Amino acid sequence: MLFNTLPALMETTTAMQQSGADAGPAGTIIMVVYLALLVAAMWRTFSKAGQPGWAAIIPIYNVIVLLRIVGRPWW
Repeated sequence: MLFNTLPALMETTTAMQQSGADAGPAGTIIMVVYLALLVAAMWRTFSKAGQPGWAAIIPIYNVIVLLRIVGRPWW
């Protein structure tokens, strides 16, 4: 089933690339602002929980720290 839909998905992606459908500068600015707010919120959460705030910017380590904060095992 998945392999039957894969060619259609590839055609759609190719058509979008050829038409120039991208985020543009406004979309990029919105995404950067969103990510900055997300990192700031995670940094504050980590700090309040007694964990290092810089851990919010390390991709996999931040999930491990979040799991430690809520008391769940890392696996």
